[in-house]
Amino acid sequence: MIECTGLGVALGGRAILSNLELTVADGERIVVMGRSGAGKTTLLRVLAGLVAPSEGSVRLDGKLASTAGNIRMEPSRRDIGFVFQAGALWPHMTVAQNVLYGLGDLPRPEARRRMTEALEACKVADLALRCTSSWTNR
Repeated sequence: MIECTGLGVALGGRAILSNLELTVADGERIVVMGRSGAGKTTLLRVLAGLVAPSEGSVRLDGKLASTAGNIRMEPSRRDIGFVFQAGALWPHMTVAQNVLYGLGDLPRPEARRRMTEALEACKVADLALRCTSSWTNR
């Protein structure tokens, strides 16, 4: 379980995240969406232990992982990873196949339902059958 309480991050004197509250249960998947500069990558870097929060705390499975200015659990012990959207796609697969790949542990009907929901939520359902190889040089 991931628990963020009062999480804030300031970089270069600028508040990137402020008073963020987040709980992610074991086995739950979430999507972090927002405009450029909204703090998505900063949040992922804090959760992974690459950046210490300026305020608040991060708990992983009930253990204090980070507090204001202090990384208490090193990244290698967090079992958290992330990839950036650029270069994170299998170029020989369609958009739908790339999304389904990340849902591989679910029963096929459930994975297809979730894939459809995710594409619709991101407003890219019309791209489901497009091969991603045309996106690799963006």
